[in-house]
Amino acid sequence: MAQNLYKNKIQTLKETLSQGLLEKDEIISLVLLCMIAGKSVFLYGPPGTAKSLISRRVSCAFDSNKFFDYLMNRFSTPEEVFGPLKLSELRQDRLVRSVEGFLPSADFAFLDEIWKSSPAILNSLLTIINEKQFRNGKDNIKVPLRGLVAASNELPQKGQSLEALYDRFIMRLIVPPLKQKANFKKLLQSSGAKEIVNVADELKFYDRDFKQIKSLVDSAKIDESVLNVLELLRSKIEAYNDKKADDVESIYVSERRWVAIMELLKFSAVLSDRQSVGLIDLALLKHCLWSEESQKEEIEKMLKECLDNYSPQAIKNGIDIKNLAKQIESTIKNPVEQVVKDSLLKEIANVHHKLYQELQKCLSEANDFKDKNANPFVSKSGYDIFLSSFKEAQENLEQDILEVKKLQNKVKNAKVAAPIA
Repeated sequence: MAQNLYKNKIQTLKETLSQGLLEKDEIISLVLLCMIAGKSVFLYGPPGTAKSLISRRVSCAFDSNKFFDYLMNRFSTPEEVFGPLKLSELRQDRLVRSVEGFLPSADFAFLDEIWKSSPAILNSLLTIINEKQFRNGKDNIKVPLRGLVAASNELPQKGQSLEALYDRFIMRLIVPPLKQKANFKKLLQSSGAKEIVNVADELKFYDRDFKQIKSLVDSAKIDESVLNVLELLRSKIEAYNDKKADDVESIYVSERRWVAIMELLKFSAVLSDRQSVGLIDLALLKHCLWSEESQKEEIEKMLKECLDNYSPQAIKNGIDIKNLAKQIESTIKNPVEQVVKDSLLKEIANVHHKLYQELQKCLSEANDFKDKNANPFVSKSGYDIFLSSFKEAQENLEQDILEVKKLQNKVKNAKVAAPIA
């Protein structure tokens, strides 16, 4: 595969689509992945967190982008979503809808408060997602829908026959309110993010791009290490379900879902300019396997455990700072000669230099891993799954450097023994 065929394009496109949207770049990139892959995605979060705006923005990345959006409620009718019945057909006892401008004619759709809709709408929606077809009268018409984004501030209720539809949303993304104080201030000072952004023609995806990407996805391989991790992860999920308390919801991943997830991972690999699914693509699984919010942490824990044997390991610092500090503090407990003090300061400076070099090496190796495994859809927290050893080493080295600086100040302030007459 040609180098930088898609990866750089996706990165630049993400930046364009994220303009004016704070703390939403990861969500935008994942929705973009799902739209290119033709998968449906569910956005879960409180009202007013830009879920609709995210969907509208991502549709700007495509040449064909007829958009349909609708706020569902329990009184919603099929006519409001799929189009009104044609009177001319009705007079001839045929139930045919005028679908232009409604969901069956859209390239992209956003359905808010999805679970509040009626069974009649949800059943037709299931067929559209599954088969990309809509039953209009006696005919099945092909639906151009490339991506469906559904949203709600609640998860589907049990016992409402919503499991089959929920299972079709391959990615389930939590969209939280702003977390960073600085971004909250920016939000208050902004004039509001625009629904539509101008995307350069060379960044857009056209029908010819989809054909090329699909061809590459169809020929993409799966690394043996990926298959091993997935097999182990599935076993861990089964073990978790066997041991959990009766009042705790099982983690259920259907065979259909596993297959759809693997296809999504192939798109992730191809759009990262790779010919095979690698371990880094598995970082996306944390968005695909949960059905209850309480399961997210457990899934991430299991995923990290499965990847530990394949993750790079940082070299442990061989300097015992506590023992060094103990020895030096014992030496300067009483006044020391200037030559001894100078010698201790030199020793501490050497230790500080070694620790600093190790810290830089640690940071460099972590960045090298990110560069070699670059994936525009994986966030910092996704890379952290692989780099926990480096993160721990970095924190320890930074703490050791701080302790060495404290020790250095103690020696500088140590009393010097008076010269012997």
